[in-house]
Amino acid sequence: MKSQRKFIIILGIVFVAMVVFEFIRPKPIDWRQTYSQFDKIPFGSYILYRILPHIFPEAHLETVREPLYNTLPETDPSSTLYLSISKTFAPDDLDTKALLEFVENGGVAFLSADNFSGALTDSLKFKLEVNYAAKFSDSNYLHFTSPALSTNGKEWGYKGGTATNFLVNFDTTDAVVTAVSRDSQVVMIEQAYGEGTFIISTTPICFTNYYVLAGDNRDFISKAFSKLYGDTVLWDEYYKVGRDEIRSPFRYILSVEPLRWAYYCVLLGGVLFVIFRAKRDQRIIPVIPPVTNSTLEFVDTVGQVYYQQGDHANLAEKKILYFLDFVRVNYYVRTNEFTEEFFQKVSEKSGIDLPSVRKIFRDIERIRGKEKILEVELESLHTNIEQFYTWGRGSR
Repeated sequence: MKSQRKFIIILGIVFVAMVVFEFIRPKPIDWRQTYSQFDKIPFGSYILYRILPHIFPEAHLETVREPLYNTLPETDPSSTLYLSISKTFAPDDLDTKALLEFVENGGVAFLSADNFSGALTDSLKFKLEVNYAAKFSDSNYLHFTSPALSTNGKEWGYKGGTATNFLVNFDTTDAVVTAVSRDSQVVMIEQAYGEGTFIISTTPICFTNYYVLAGDNRDFISKAFSKLYGDTVLWDEYYKVGRDEIRSPFRYILSVEPLRWAYYCVLLGGVLFVIFRAKRDQRIIPVIPPVTNSTLEFVDTVGQVYYQQGDHANLAEKKILYFLDFVRVNYYVRTNEFTEEFFQKVSEKSGIDLPSVRKIFRDIERIRGKEKILEVELESLHTNIEQFYTWGRGSR
């Protein structure tokens, strides 16, 4: 008994010492470019997000965590501003179509990214190139083309290796250059599209925590946003790199190094305690009877396997097939084509309103067009299907 107590005391001392050491040692700076409103690291957007209410005092600020297809308003977008600052902006075909329709009908989209790819660059006819010489310079400087914004030729400086991408091959008949580098390379344009406007920027680094606090760079942000307007501002988090996971206390513990080490020490201590305790007591391990493999339990088990393996697309396809079979059997409609006539029949027979019916089948169509889907898309699909089962006549 004394030896066991001694072991626990030693383990506790080691644990406390490791935790104290982790807390007092200098923490390395995280230079990742996340551009997220949640990150206080140099290249996060924690500060910018919190000063947006001062930049747009009369607007309603809303955070977007879903694809553009599910987010942008379909009617009267003229009073809405979509704001995306990310490492890479690469919407798929459906999201690109939704964004183009949003702007064409009067919406405003401010897009700032180091890299643009996908159908959007083809639709707006622009490309990005890299100023490799600027990557090795001490500083890079930007200024606005309008004398009213860059009084007396004022420039804003950024660390070498940043703000090095620039726009080429854009349509000069519809686009107005608003900001350039010291080498006269275009870094921001304002492009008319239908009744709305795209503002394309290649320097998202300018809007991060580091440069909001550095010198008068906040003035650059204020002037870059000076022509933006909207009663509703949609702040995008969906296209941030690595920001699609669910936030939880456990994830936070693992993201902070001292807390992570503390968790590992507690886990190790628990394992060692169980091992030494088991040697002393030699308790009989009870036999646990196997779970009855009924049909529903088997289906649930298979679903959990797909979910845990991250095979979201496969699991989504199986849910979709089962759901379409339910629609055919209960409402006697063919599900090979999703047309307006099909939506009308399902709405009438199920008693569910037409917009809700159209949305769930459009989501199914979009998910089926992807080889891989995110966990949040699978969860959204599951929620919509379960709501259909609950609301519809003849529900299971």
